[in-house]
Amino acid sequence: MTPALTVAGLAVYGANGAIVAGVGFGVAPGEAVCLVGETGAGKSLIAQALLGLLPPGLRAEGGMVLGGGVPLDLARPAAIAAHWARGVFLLPQEPAEALDPTARLLGQVADAVPVGVVPGGMAGRAGQALRRLAGLGLDGAAARAVPAALSGGMAQRALLAIAMEVPAPVLVADEPTKGLDEARRDEVAAALREMLAAGRALLVVTHDLALPVLLGARLLVLHGGGVVEDGLAAAVLGSPRHAWTRRLVAAQPSRWPVARLPAPAPVGRPVLEGRGLGFGWRVGARLFGGVSLALHAGEVVGLAGPSGAGKSTLCDLLLGLRRPVEGQVLWQGRDLAAGPRGLRRAVQRGVQKLFQDPGSAFPPHRRLGAVFADLDAVTDAPMRRLPVLLERLGVRPDVLARRVGEISGGEAQRLALARALLLRPLVLVADEPTSRLDAVTQAELCALLRELVLRDGLAVLLVSHDRALLRAMAARTVHIGGGTTVAGEGVPSGQCVPVRELASRA
Repeated sequence: MTPALTVAGLAVYGANGAIVAGVGFGVAPGEAVCLVGETGAGKSLIAQALLGLLPPGLRAEGGMVLGGGVPLDLARPAAIAAHWARGVFLLPQEPAEALDPTARLLGQVADAVPVGVVPGGMAGRAGQALRRLAGLGLDGAAARAVPAALSGGMAQRALLAIAMEVPAPVLVADEPTKGLDEARRDEVAAALREMLAAGRALLVVTHDLALPVLLGARLLVLHGGGVVEDGLAAAVLGSPRHAWTRRLVAAQPSRWPVARLPAPAPVGRPVLEGRGLGFGWRVGARLFGGVSLALHAGEVVGLAGPSGAGKSTLCDLLLGLRRPVEGQVLWQGRDLAAGPRGLRRAVQRGVQKLFQDPGSAFPPHRRLGAVFADLDAVTDAPMRRLPVLLERLGVRPDVLARRVGEISGGEAQRLALARALLLRPLVLVADEPTSRLDAVTQAELCALLRELVLRDGLAVLLVSHDRALLRAMAARTVHIGGGTTVAGEGVPSGQCVPVRELASRA
C-alpha cells in the first residue's frame, strides 16, 4: 500500500542549532502515528515543518511525499503549501487559530461538508453538521454559539467536527484531547477511529498516553532531538526500553502519591471565597448556580467537572473579571462587589491566574524578555529571581529572545506560571496548568507549586480534568456540573471532602 505521508531526514534548526534531526516515518491510509516526548522536544515543530508553517527564525530540512506524489523539499515552505492545501488538514493546538471568531459553529461545520455529499443542499449540510457536533457532545445551543462563548474543550471538539468533514486524506492533529475529561477524550478518540476506518491517515501530537493506545497507533518517542523508541503504542508503553520512555510512563499522575492534608487543617478567614455563585450567558439560561468554595492560605483546592460546565467562568467570577448573576465573592472577608476601588486593586495584585490558553497571556508581537522586564515596574527585582525560577521549571533562558508564537505550548504554559509567581501572589488560580506538559514536566511543576504552598502559604485553586492529578495535589476537590450542583466527588451537593477520602471511595 502506498503511504499517505512519507517523511525522511526531517530536521528543524533554530539560532542555536538543531532542535530535532534525523526524523523519518511513514503513515499509511487508515493508520495513526503518534508523537510523544518531553515538552519542548519539537513535536509541534515537526507538524509545523510538514505544513511549511514554522515560526520565524526556524528552518527545516528533509523531504516529504504526500501519497504517490512528487517529493517535496521541507526547506521550501512556499512550495509545500501549494501541495498540502488539498491533501492535509491541520488541527492546531489552539482552536482560536483556526475557528472564525465571528461565525456560529453550525455554519462553520456546514461549510466544511463537501457539496453533494449529503442530499438537501445547504439544509442537508446543516443537518450533517448538527449530527457531527452532537456526536462530540455539542448540543444545539453550542452549534448556535460563536467560539468566544465556548470553553476551550468545546472549541477543540468543534474544530474536530470540521476536520471530520474535510476530505483531506491526511490529518495532522496537535494535542486534540488536551483539557478534556475522560468521557470527552473517549468521544474524540472514537471520532478519530472513525476517520481511520474511512482510510484517512493521522499524525497526532499528544501528551495523553492513553490516546495512542485507544487509536491502536504506532508510537514515536522523541527525546534529545531525535526518535528514541518506535513501535505499537501498547507494546512501547507496556514494556518501554529507553530510559526516557520508562521515566515518562513512571511519571503519570496516576502513579503519584495521594496528597497529604494540610496540618493543621485550614482555619480562620479564607483568603478568597465564593458564596452561592451563579452565572448565565443570557436570561433564563443558567450555566451554574449555588456554587460555594473557599481558599485558605497554604492549601490547594481542586475544581473539577465536565468540559463546558463553567469552570473557567467560575474562576473569572472569583477574580472579578465577570460579575455573577447571584452570590458574592469575598476577598479576605470583604465583599468584592460592594468594596471600594482600592479593594479591587488589592485583589488584582494579590491573585494571579494561569489561563487555559497560555499564549493569550502574552502580547504576540513583543519578545518575551521585554514582557518579563515590565514586571520591574510593579514588584521588587523580579528579573533577579527569574533565572532560578526558569531553571526550576525547565525552561531554557534563550526562549526569552523569542515571541510567544515562536515557542511550544508547554513552554508558554511554564513561562506564564513563572510570570505569575514572580508577582508573589497570595492566591494562584491555575486553569489546566499541566494540560500541555509531558508527565515528567508535570511532576516537576507540581513539586514547585507544593513547595510554595507549604513554604510561603500560597493558596491554589487547581482546575483540572485529570482526577489523578487532583488526588495527588488537592486537599479538597469541588465538582461543578449539571448546571446547578457543586460537590466533592462522590458526596452530596454542597460538600467538599478530603481527597484521601475520595480515593478510598473510588
